[in-house]
Amino acid sequence: MKRTIAGIAAAGFFATLGATASHAADLETERALGLIISGSYESWTGVSVIGGFDTNGGATPDNDVHFMSGGEARLSFPLGETLSIQQDLKYELNSEQLFNTDSATGVDDYFGYQFQATTHFSFLRDPSTGLLGVFGGFGGGYSDNDEMSAWFVGGEFQYYLGDWTLQGQAGYFYSDEDEASAAETMRKAVFGRGVARWYLTPDSRIQFEASYANGVSDEDEDDAELFEWGARYDTVVAGLPVVGDTTLFARYRGNYFENTDGGVSEEFDDHTFMVGAHWSFGGSSRQEHDRFGVALDSPDIVRWAQSGEILD
Repeated sequence: MKRTIAGIAAAGFFATLGATASHAADLETERALGLIISGSYESWTGVSVIGGFDTNGGATPDNDVHFMSGGEARLSFPLGETLSIQQDLKYELNSEQLFNTDSATGVDDYFGYQFQATTHFSFLRDPSTGLLGVFGGFGGGYSDNDEMSAWFVGGEFQYYLGDWTLQGQAGYFYSDEDEASAAETMRKAVFGRGVARWYLTPDSRIQFEASYANGVSDEDEDDAELFEWGARYDTVVAGLPVVGDTTLFARYRGNYFENTDGGVSEEFDDHTFMVGAHWSFGGSSRQEHDRFGVALDSPDIVRWAQSGEILD
């Protein structure tokens, strides 16, 4: 079956850039197989340091350390020569919420838990050049003694430059809380996210990312904005007992949230350090997954929405 005209034009454009991977020949051979059914699961644990805000009548818990853990499962199916669908499901837990309570309120003001489901529909997908697509999903969580929910939609692309994968996402999200009088979550927000992955080998990579969201929070719909940035390193550790060869990773995630209430700016920062393990099926390497199978990830929309709770 012939490629679409748009796919041919995109391939010609990327070819003019002259980027060539050290292992491009292997990927080109695999390309004859077309898009693949593939899946992955990863889990992580770490610590967060939160500071820069007032709570409990003026106390400032700068450099307050708490523990967290999480996981994410992804599954990708080809729908045709240039079409695919991917489903993501992820969660994150905060040990402060689970095991500690605030002496004044009986609860803790930090993140409790979040879960999020995302569906990606990719079209004009070519493993040698990139993809275009749309995504959407929903999620919920618990924080500051309130249940909350959120939904989101957006568009995304990937762009392949030899050993580099560049990804961009932009969209809109809305959140709500179960209590009618509560409106601390960030909502009515637009967002953008950029990701760059550099494959040192087919199974070893470094990832960089940056995100921005702008919306409102509180009953008065005060301006709220969020900046997030991060880095991650994945590599295969061979010959581990019982499990054998395993992909391990280390990750850093930084976050800054600001809420302008009546002209007064409130803000906090969050620095999280994680280590984890990754398992996958359906492909021979991480880079093959990236180009032929489970290629995409998603913004942490629910966690972003919950950021407004911290300044409540």
